[in-house]
Amino acid sequence: MKPYSYYSSPIAEFPNKANYTVKYYYKKGKLLCVKKPFADLDEIPSEAVEETVFDEEGYEMHRKLWLSEKIKLEEEFKADLIRDAGLESSEKTDKCFSMAWDYGCSQGLREVHDYFIELAQLLK
Repeated sequence: MKPYSYYSSPIAEFPNKANYTVKYYYKKGKLLCVKKPFADLDEIPSEAVEETVFDEEGYEMHRKLWLSEKIKLEEEFKADLIRDAGLESSEKTDKCFSMAWDYGCSQGLREVHDYFIELAQLLK
């Protein structure tokens, strides 16, 4: 089985809404400057009107990518755990893993692993 950090480290980072927000600064109807994510804008023009535009589509695409990677790693963890316990995937094994996940996921994968090993004793 791989280290626990492998299963809890998706390649894509959880999206930050600030990375999908662009700010426009206007004064008397003229665009003064644009503040894009990761750009350094030290001075905000005084008495300027700020317009904030959020790229919802880009944010949702990033969130879906992160979620799909997270789910893939969790499924890989489950398969590795069942294989290491010497069990075949069955309805009872899936139920056992589900219970271990419910009891231990808030404490981390190590706790899920420990619960699963204890519960798996009932299936052997």
